[in-house]
Amino acid sequence: MSFEKNRLLCTMKFALKILLLSLLFVSCNSPKVIPESELKKIITESLISEAVVRTISPKQQKGMDSVDIYTPILQRYGYDLRDFEHTIAVLSIRKSNPLTNILDGVVEDINGREAQASELYRRFQKFDTLALNHFADTIYEIDTTFVSSLGKYRLPKIFRPKAGKYVVTFDYTSTLDYRIGTRTLQYKSYNNNRVEQENQFWFNRSNNKETMRSEILIPSRYDSLVIKFNIPKLEKKSDIVDSSTISNIRIIYYPKIETARLNYIQELVYGNQRLTPKPFDNDTDDIADSLRPPFIGRR
Repeated sequence: MSFEKNRLLCTMKFALKILLLSLLFVSCNSPKVIPESELKKIITESLISEAVVRTISPKQQKGMDSVDIYTPILQRYGYDLRDFEHTIAVLSIRKSNPLTNILDGVVEDINGREAQASELYRRFQKFDTLALNHFADTIYEIDTTFVSSLGKYRLPKIFRPKAGKYVVTFDYTSTLDYRIGTRTLQYKSYNNNRVEQENQFWFNRSNNKETMRSEILIPSRYDSLVIKFNIPKLEKKSDIVDSSTISNIRIIYYPKIETARLNYIQELVYGNQRLTPKPFDNDTDDIADSLRPPFIGRR
């Protein structure tokens, strides 16, 4: 009798061990329920990541259709997609329906981050403007007022122009109607006597004095930069008097924003002493004055 009892006890112990191991295996492989506080953070980061991916240009998006942005976020919190799906299913059947509060919290969090990002972006823009203006260099200016046609009037040639932006400004008035495209400010960049890039800025009638502004972007260093006005003369038979004027011509150089930003930070950290010279401080020979204005009148 005792033998049968011992065999029954051993069988029950073995069955209990099998049951415990089975429960442990099931619990280890069962999806976890994500706490509401972590779920809100996961959803917030996922929505922000989606928005960032949408801002990428279509050309850059090639090959990104199958990119999984959710798994890395979940793994950072110790979960996977099964846990996320299981949590959503569990919360959605609760009477209290906590998903509504969680999503409201996500919206509030995203709005707060958007406000912070906008403020940070505004500060960066202000800093970049300060840096560019700090290192802006007026490399040419003339206060002469040119009256009537200038023909093809070339501004001083700039040798070895630095990479960055050149801004040409001038005051212009004209009471005559010219064909569109007949009055232009042209520029050409040269390397080894070959034109690397060229463009032009059109300006026509302006009864009141108007300040014109044209930007020239130089992506890399060239041998020279030539800027000239192309203002045709009126026909000799015409009785119309051309009273147009151009005055206060300026050429201002702005370095690349990355360079200006870095140098400005260095000055703020190490003191007010300029660590790098202005772009043309040591290049006084870079500008060759070719002023031979073919103007009709001058005042």
